[in-house]
Amino acid sequence: MNPKEPRLWTLSSGGDQTFICSTDRAHIQDHQVGAAFASDLVWWAKPLSPAQLAICLDNSLCFGLYDATTTTTTTTTGWNMVGFARVITDYVTFAYLTDVYVLEGFQGKGLGRWMMRCVDETLKGWPDLRRCVLFTKGASNVRLYEEVMGMMDVNAPKVGAKVEGKEEVGGPNGGKEENGEGLVIMQKFGRASPYYVG
Repeated sequence: MNPKEPRLWTLSSGGDQTFICSTDRAHIQDHQVGAAFASDLVWWAKPLSPAQLAICLDNSLCFGLYDATTTTTTTTTGWNMVGFARVITDYVTFAYLTDVYVLEGFQGKGLGRWMMRCVDETLKGWPDLRRCVLFTKGASNVRLYEEVMGMMDVNAPKVGAKVEGKEEVGGPNGGKEENGEGLVIMQKFGRASPYYVG
């Protein structure tokens, strides 16, 4: 299968609720992603101009999460975008998973976990993938990526550590929150990696 070919998954969730996960760029609602980037939900990002955001999205493999039960007239599909994930990739050997979010009103329903299964299924279909990496924060997020995608902490220098004499990694307070949780770098080896264990 061509890795750039759009894919679509459907999840029926108790009763009449239907959710869609799609990699079709035409369905991504740039204004929704832009609003998320400007919010506290996506705390690691900063707002981008519409032109810069379009370049960012056009050059990534985007996973849109949609509530197909609630319709809107502002999109071609009528689906309401409720989550997102972006993979920066060459579509063959390397993938960097970033900008993963689910809107607050849709959290706690297993949708983020399901979207990550869709991402993982996609990456497993790339026979020459060497590695997928991501950055995350918080024990619950680390567990999610371990359980759903088989990711593991690379045990790289933790946030706040000096890296080759440069500034502290992670910005203010060394990237640590008051609870002491800092940034965790995670990776998963693909089938083309010499470190892959099937």
